[in-house]
Amino acid sequence: MNLPDLDQLRQRWQEAHAAIEPQLKLDVDALRNGVQHRSRRAFASHSRWLLASLLGQASVLAALLVFLSSHWHDAIYRFLAMPMAMLMLAQVIVSLAQWWTLRRLDLAAPVVDVRRLLDRLRRRQLAVTRWIILSSVLLWLPMLLVLCKGVTGFDLLAVLHPSVIYVNLIVGVVFLLLGEAILRWVAWRFAGSPALQRWLVELAGSSWQRAEQAFDAQVDLERTLAEHGAASTVAQHRRRIELPARTRESMRRLKWRLVLVACFHASLMLAMVVFNATQGGQPAFIVPGVLLHLFFIAQMVAAILHRERLGRLDFAMAPEQLGAQIHALAERHLKVTRISLWLAPVVVLLVAQVLGKALLGMNLLGELPLSVHSVIASAALLGCIGLSRPRLQAALAGPARVLLFGAAGLSAALRKVIG
Repeated sequence: MNLPDLDQLRQRWQEAHAAIEPQLKLDVDALRNGVQHRSRRAFASHSRWLLASLLGQASVLAALLVFLSSHWHDAIYRFLAMPMAMLMLAQVIVSLAQWWTLRRLDLAAPVVDVRRLLDRLRRRQLAVTRWIILSSVLLWLPMLLVLCKGVTGFDLLAVLHPSVIYVNLIVGVVFLLLGEAILRWVAWRFAGSPALQRWLVELAGSSWQRAEQAFDAQVDLERTLAEHGAASTVAQHRRRIELPARTRESMRRLKWRLVLVACFHASLMLAMVVFNATQGGQPAFIVPGVLLHLFFIAQMVAAILHRERLGRLDFAMAPEQLGAQIHALAERHLKVTRISLWLAPVVVLLVAQVLGKALLGMNLLGELPLSVHSVIASAALLGCIGLSRPRLQAALAGPARVLLFGAAGLSAALRKVIG
């Protein structure tokens, strides 16, 4: 190619660029205005939700204060209600400060200042959320006792066996201390990790998460424009808009199926709560009930996390990467279910003991000789070890998909739609 040809090619390219540039500028301006509008709308929505939740939290706090005032002479119920009132007071203070600050938030301010303010608000909320989560196992029974006493006037303590109180106290304290140790280790081990930051945003609440994601999209747009130029940025954001519309139905079906899985295990978990509360002083039934309760919690949490992480997918990435992320989420959930199937021999024994008491009023395992106990326990342990072998993992995948109510198949259908 000689020099005149190069000059002609350069001239044609400049003419094409000059023709496209005005339209590209309009596209960038429209994109920037749309992202800023979504960001303002997300924070306005979060402020409204925050105000509504603040009113609910204040109502609960007022009810607890009224209960404390009317039962102040009762040392036991004063001791039960005081921690919940303190937690709720802390939550009301944090929610009120957050709502008041967000009312005056200027999203057009420098990014560093806005980010520093959002981080400070999130840290305050996480401090309260941390203690609510850590004390949840310890305080669920006091909450039930206070609710029953305050609403109906019935003293549930009069009919509960003391062992129910002791077991809940021991398990709650262990959960609090162990959870605190794990959280401290995670904060130390993964300090500065993007995954840890995403998890912290999740813990702050879904409404707050959507608001922060909207602001991050606004910041990401400006960074992408600076790094990759207008054409690449416009194409990326068009894909972000078009792909969710194409996958909306498949995503909706998958999310609702995960809700069904979570509700199924939540109902079993609540059934175990009722069973355990009625088996005071009987370790032969309380121990299997508590273990099954924890087992169902693990399944429920896995379904909830799967659904929440689907909502955080970035549809602007390449279809191959997006499909890989969806596949990774499905495989992680399937792995939890497969692990539960490894424990199937032990779980069957626990379920048999609970159902024997609940339906027949019998202590099925307790009525067997000690030698039979040893044989059954050894067989269950060997069964768990056998099912954990890699050769049997493929065989467990089928039953695991059944336990997920078809969620794995819906994940595959979603990846197919993405292409």
